[in-house]
Amino acid sequence: MSYNPQHGIPYINGKLYEWAKIICSIAGVTITGISAINYSETEETTNVFGAGKYPIGRRKGQITTEASITLYKDEITRLEDAAPFGRLQDYAPFDIEVHFAEDVVSKQRTDILKNCSFTNNNLSAATDNNIDAVELTLVCSHIEFGVK
Repeated sequence: MSYNPQHGIPYINGKLYEWAKIICSIAGVTITGISAINYSETEETTNVFGAGKYPIGRRKGQITTEASITLYKDEITRLEDAAPFGRLQDYAPFDIEVHFAEDVVSKQRTDILKNCSFTNNNLSAATDNNIDAVELTLVCSHIEFGVK
């Protein structure tokens, strides 16, 4: 049986977040032609040594982010048509909001990728495949997890 780790109480219907309940928007515009979004942040953490052979503490350093979004070609074309000079890379930095809803009446959870820019635009097509989804790399300043 599935459970909600925040409350320690099992879900009645075993419902957890699902792809159909994720809403993604770029610069305030809802994106429907999306098949994946990936993002992470990493904080540099190092041990500090003093007397003895074990660390006596830790230091925190810079936080770096990695992100990508996979869009269908039709969605990319729509974004290109609205982009300055027709290039995704020429958009001014924008936020991407990822909303997770458990169900219609419950609260949403939102993650916000801040100050994003596209770093590439590419296409791969061949006679034996359809032009499906294209993964685009993003650079972001930071990520706000669990915004309410």
